Amino acid sequence: MSVYLNTAASQFNGIVQYTTLGVIQSMILAAGKPVFAKLADVLGRAATLTLSVLLFTIGTITIAASNGIGGLAAGMVFFSMGNTGLSFVLQLVVADLTSPRWRCTITNVLTVHFVINFGIASKITNALVPENWRWGVGMFTIINPCVTAPIIGVLVWQQIQSVRQGVIHKYPYEGMGFLRSFRAFIIDIDLAGLFCFAGGFLLLLLPLTIADAAPRGYQSGYIIAMFVLGACLLLAWPLVELRAPRPMVRIREFFANPDVIVPSAILFVDQFSVALTMTAAYQWVEITHGWSTGNATYFLYTQSLCLVVFGIAAGLAATYTGRYKRLSIAGACIRIIGLGVMMKYRGSHASAFQVVIPQVLMGLGGGLMTANVAVVAQAAVPHEVLSIVTGFTMLVLELGAAIGAAVVGAVQQTLRGSLHHYLDPITGGNATVVDIIYAQGSGAMADYPLGTPIRDATVHAWTNNMHQLIIGAITLAAVNLLTCVVLPDHELKDKQQNNVEEGRVGVLPPIAARPEQRSTLQVA
Repeated sequence: MSVYLNTAASQFNGIVQYTTLGVIQSMILAAGKPVFAKLADVLGRAATLTLSVLLFTIGTITIAASNGIGGLAAGMVFFSMGNTGLSFVLQLVVADLTSPRWRCTITNVLTVHFVINFGIASKITNALVPENWRWGVGMFTIINPCVTAPIIGVLVWQQIQSVRQGVIHKYPYEGMGFLRSFRAFIIDIDLAGLFCFAGGFLLLLLPLTIADAAPRGYQSGYIIAMFVLGACLLLAWPLVELRAPRPMVRIREFFANPDVIVPSAILFVDQFSVALTMTAAYQWVEITHGWSTGNATYFLYTQSLCLVVFGIAAGLAATYTGRYKRLSIAGACIRIIGLGVMMKYRGSHASAFQVVIPQVLMGLGGGLMTANVAVVAQAAVPHEVLSIVTGFTMLVLELGAAIGAAVVGAVQQTLRGSLHHYLDPITGGNATVVDIIYAQGSGAMADYPLGTPIRDATVHAWTNNMHQLIIGAITLAAVNLLTCVVLPDHELKDKQQNNVEEGRVGVLPPIAARPEQRSTLQVA
């Protein structure tokens, strides 16, 4: 999907705007996690998964039919909402059905499909990009509902059985009436807290990616207003959460629990660091080395492939030993080494092996470091708040990606000045050439083969930009090493739902007594 979206943005002359869309997409992925956590408790797993598939399908249809950056943006919003719901519900179902010890393995094994995707995805994208990228997006409109239907069917059957046994209510807010139901739903999803959190971060991050287009840059009135309003909303957010009947984030409970906050911090910093190096990597390798779409796709997802493979290995190791801290520390060290190698070889002089090996090291380090930390947070709370904790950890993970994408957007705004610096002596100050390359990225390189003066100048500008981002990523990786050192080290329990209660795996939590807290929570 990222290849198709990059291709569409380039075709619509919106490479720079695509960075802004990436920030919005990341914020939807972040803010959507606690919303879907609440929906999963209120509506049940089956209904939440069905809603996610519907939103996902609307998004892919809209993207495939788009004829401009506006249509692409609308489709990405729906696609992101559906995607975040799908990933969250699947994680939640695994957490419902497994003990912490086995959850380390099973959660990571669920990503094994990426090994297959890595082998075939680039062949598909190479055949469809650039002319037929719409079919690449459109095929998910058919595939996704088909492959998720059996999962939804099983969850619906479980819900029907639970209703017949009197364990849960048949409908959420049963017997409450429309107005009381609506009020209870607004309280359940913590609409005020969600608005303050998501709106605050969005208003702080968006100006970083759009200030370059503002009349007076960061001095423009609406840019300043966005910063001020965003800061005010974020300052109000903890106050809203502390007074909310059913808060999106239980600040007192979560932030005082190192078993929740330290793993969340590791995920946040890691995603922030990864976003700095990954967001611009696809464009960089096509511009600097002239690789085909297929080879560039292999390059981009080598890190993800290694993350999956070594994440599964780390999960198996944690299941076997019942421990996880040493794996995380080793992974953090390898991540720093990988970024150091990346700094050295992110240039036109590097061979294909030298370009790819940092991706392998990054995936190895990331797999060892992060494979089990979400399970640590889940195991530290009772089962009745499992969905909220899962939503919180995934929220901060996506928030790290969103902030990273925003920083990339801010740094990439210096590209125009860098392109002028290198290209003006060659083009005689022709601003049109710079504008085209700045807007289309690798899409503008067809007329400038490797070795030509304009291509070499563009390579220098893009490489300087990458080095700035890598320096930031190295700093964050060093911070994460310290975070892994203070990570609590508990033995992961087996045959229990989590580490803090004696409930066996698969036992349903009690139905809430208050009508506005009724839940159709489904656990097999």
